[in-house]
Amino acid sequence: MRQFLDDAFLRTASDILGETNQGFFTTHIIDKCNSYAVDFNIQIPISSLDAMTRYKIPNKRTALYKNLRCFNATQQYRIISDLCDEPSQKARDDVKDLKIKLVQRFPDIAPSDFVESIAVTEAKHWLSAFPDALALYNSALAKYSHGVFERNVLDDMRLSLELLLKGLLHNDKSLENQIPELGAFLKAKGIQPEIRNMYTTLLKYYLQYQNNHVKHNDEINPNEMEYIIDLTSLFMKFLSK
Repeated sequence: MRQFLDDAFLRTASDILGETNQGFFTTHIIDKCNSYAVDFNIQIPISSLDAMTRYKIPNKRTALYKNLRCFNATQQYRIISDLCDEPSQKARDDVKDLKIKLVQRFPDIAPSDFVESIAVTEAKHWLSAFPDALALYNSALAKYSHGVFERNVLDDMRLSLELLLKGLLHNDKSLENQIPELGAFLKAKGIQPEIRNMYTTLLKYYLQYQNNHVKHNDEINPNEMEYIIDLTSLFMKFLSK
């Protein structure tokens, strides 16, 4: 396992999260770095505004970069991911792209309690234009990450997909009744017949699984749950991209 994230990636992340106009305030960067330093028992050089002056740190981007270098790869991953998810930052397109690149480039060092696959991270990105669907999607992920409410996780996933289709197709139909219009929607997007048929066939089996097992409160295999989460994510990414 790598010891640190690539230096170029750390610099890029620091530039984005510490961007002059839209990035974090200097004091927030210092406060967050201090918090992580305490959590991970790490000494950081830039722990105050006085330290910035003492070490001649020219800006907040450099302060964040200098502090990030003190953590190991897993810790750096967590810090950058958490900062990307901060309410003041997560709506920025460059921050969304940074989060996707983090997951894509370093899947082997994600902390063990991170459940996000690349499909999940990208689905969040593309769902940002559909807040109701995104809210349910995030709710499902939060429940899954805490290992509770198994049936609710898959219910929320299904309903999130249903809300997305209602938004895209401008109707109020249930998921089961969207398949004919979905085929026409995909055709209008220039999707080839084989892919259209593959998509709608998979969706039919997805609905059968939900109806036969989730609605009847069957015990759900953990591997099946993870598969359904990723499949739902791929469904939604493909539609909203």
